[in-house]
Amino acid sequence: MRFQISLGILVAMALLFFISAPKVSPSDLDQKTIVTFTGPVEIPGKALPPGTYVFKVLDNVANRDVIQVLDKDEKHVYGTFLGIPVETDKPPEKPIIRFKETAPGAPPAIEAWFYPGRTDGHELVYPRQHAVELAKANNQNVASTANNMASNTTSANDKNDASVAQMKNATVNRVTPEGKEVKVTKIQIVSLTPTAGESQMQTDGSHSSSRELP
Repeated sequence: MRFQISLGILVAMALLFFISAPKVSPSDLDQKTIVTFTGPVEIPGKALPPGTYVFKVLDNVANRDVIQVLDKDEKHVYGTFLGIPVETDKPPEKPIIRFKETAPGAPPAIEAWFYPGRTDGHELVYPRQHAVELAKANNQNVASTANNMASNTTSANDKNDASVAQMKNATVNRVTPEGKEVKVTKIQIVSLTPTAGESQMQTDGSHSSSRELP
């Protein structure tokens, strides 16, 4: 299904920063992205308080990725969880993080993350129970996996970790707002431009660098 921007969907674009590097650098491979959130946000299995975080691709296989969220010094892993491919029609010039609406009083949940210069991004996969809540709040199908996978979204820091192997073999579906499961398919996000005032992020100038996009 196609995702479109409306006043009912919380969308955010971050001006994110990453380390300057040559062509085919480790940052190109793991898509390291540094972002500062000005308010709390949700990732699969956890809510993050305001602060600066590092997003990385820990491993990828077939049609899924294992994504990590770490502290700004990359010494503490806040979450390791599944992502699936998502596309946009135009590669962004800067990294972008998109959000979903959540229930009143809950922090916005990250829907997808795009690295600059690429039309392929990462749609985050949520444990089924919370995926149903997000589907209802957004009136859209949401990528989900078994609830017991939530226990694996905490501290794995090695792509050979047993919990990472379990993630890569887990069944991924989409849940509907009615709580039914349907086959997972790759979606295309029509536009990555946020509406005014919806950003949950701020520029962190200490990580800025000059690097030409591919």
